[in-house]
Amino acid sequence: MANYSRFFPEHLRKQLTIEPESRFFTWENSRGLTHRLRYLVSEQESDTIAVLIHGLGGHGEALWPYGSLIASQGISVAALDLPLFGHSSCTDPARVTYGDWIESIRNFVDMLNRPVVLVGFSLGGLAAVEAGAGCAQVKHVVATCVAEAGAISSLAHISTAGVMGVCAPLLLPLSRCGIGGLRIPMWLLARFSRMSSSQALSKACARDVRSGRVRVPLNFLASLLRYKHEDARTSSIPVTVTHPGADRWTPLSLSAGVMAQLRSRVFYRELENCGHFPIEEPGLSVFIRTIADACGESGH
Repeated sequence: MANYSRFFPEHLRKQLTIEPESRFFTWENSRGLTHRLRYLVSEQESDTIAVLIHGLGGHGEALWPYGSLIASQGISVAALDLPLFGHSSCTDPARVTYGDWIESIRNFVDMLNRPVVLVGFSLGGLAAVEAGAGCAQVKHVVATCVAEAGAISSLAHISTAGVMGVCAPLLLPLSRCGIGGLRIPMWLLARFSRMSSSQALSKACARDVRSGRVRVPLNFLASLLRYKHEDARTSSIPVTVTHPGADRWTPLSLSAGVMAQLRSRVFYRELENCGHFPIEEPGLSVFIRTIADACGESGH
């Protein structure tokens, strides 16, 4: 497994000892694409399971240190690799869309057949809210961010200057002109330099062959920009936004507008001193406690 635990605070590293079991599940979407997705899981005493959802440029192994911390609280936890990232595979990667992310999460939750708390990181936050709206088993969503990628304000922060931010509107027609399968490396599109206040962690994400080095098709990027997250806006599932207080990549302003549009009960907790990839104290402990509290409430 990728050793992302080395970037966590020294006093917590001795607690990052719970090794997960690696499993796969397979599903076929309405367009005939078969997805085989890997997930890491640790079964504990709780009926409720926390499911970790990565963002654009993440994967389950990168999130497992959080999984280990959550599991140490006696809570079952899983970390899912979404289509195109981590150890996922597909019969035709060039045709993968953002909608496959939403469907993947819903299919995974249905397969679990138990109470679920979705924990979304970065752009996985709003994806978790959107997917959770279609799942009766989802009792709560905890998200570090609920920014909508297609918003111009989001593009200005998320994308690499002069590439995705400027050219993003061109992706929609280009994806329909026979080159939608053209694949572009994530490091060229996203500002991995703002992933963390730790330069070493930011570089590790950018160089990771299952993260920053993943090549994403134009079809996926166009569908991400086009997606409106209507289910998220009408969902009644409680949402706790745990926004990192020192996030240089997706500032709170990007989430605030979406938070105001959600019909759900929305709670907010700042992760003090944390960057976009929240590894700093005291915010990290607040984050884990928030997830544990959500799982505890969902278990009643």
